[in-house]
Amino acid sequence: MVVSRLSHYIFTASRHTTGYLQKLFKLKDMRAFTMPAGIVAPETLPEKMEARQRLALELGLDPETRFIGFSGRLSKNKGISALLAAFQTVKARLPEYHLVMSGEGTNEALGMLKALALGLKIETSVHFIGEKEDPWPFFRALDYHVLPSLSIKDEDFSQKRQSMLCAMLCETPVIGPASDPAADILVHEKTGLAYEEFNSLDLAEKMFQSLQDKNSTEERLETARSFVKKHHTMDTLGRDIIRIYSLHQIRRGRHSYLE
Repeated sequence: MVVSRLSHYIFTASRHTTGYLQKLFKLKDMRAFTMPAGIVAPETLPEKMEARQRLALELGLDPETRFIGFSGRLSKNKGISALLAAFQTVKARLPEYHLVMSGEGTNEALGMLKALALGLKIETSVHFIGEKEDPWPFFRALDYHVLPSLSIKDEDFSQKRQSMLCAMLCETPVIGPASDPAADILVHEKTGLAYEEFNSLDLAEKMFQSLQDKNSTEERLETARSFVKKHHTMDTLGRDIIRIYSLHQIRRGRHSYLE
């Protein structure tokens, strides 16, 4: 309520959050705005094959190894459990693939996830590499990036959205949950593939679809990259903020004239 009373405008990172706050605080449309986080990409990105081979070398694997990846906080949620179960299905058909998880987590959470991988007999193909200081080579190395779950209650909600955008900018296919918080970024069969959250069989199917239908995947990659460059760069963020502040100044001028 303090934010609602003291702020002229409220900026959020997603349309879902904007709608949530408008409903919660009964805000008018012109008080809450969606301002996607701006991305500052490096001037150059490594070639996909080079990035993949570097990651394989880092993990002590064959240079021909292929990677599925996830970037975000590692926790004991059902989403990551579903990802591990889905990867087991993929690994049985495509043994050259390994699953790499980048992010921090408690010792308890990491222990539980490693035990789950051991129980699924995929422990030698699942790697926990901690949080990357420079994430761009990691996203470039992946054949696709999977977002296991997304909720506005997650403590790393913004980080998960950001990881999707970075992957898209790196021309890495994105697979994520078909949930409202991701709907403004992940549009099924346009900017990525959406699966039924916590459904490991559906997730595995979407993984196979991404790998098998290469023409459609390439079209989604181009659409996703163009979308990020158009709506989610730092330049775009700055332009939108200036536009709203300019509108505020115009409104103040009108009120002064009327007074």
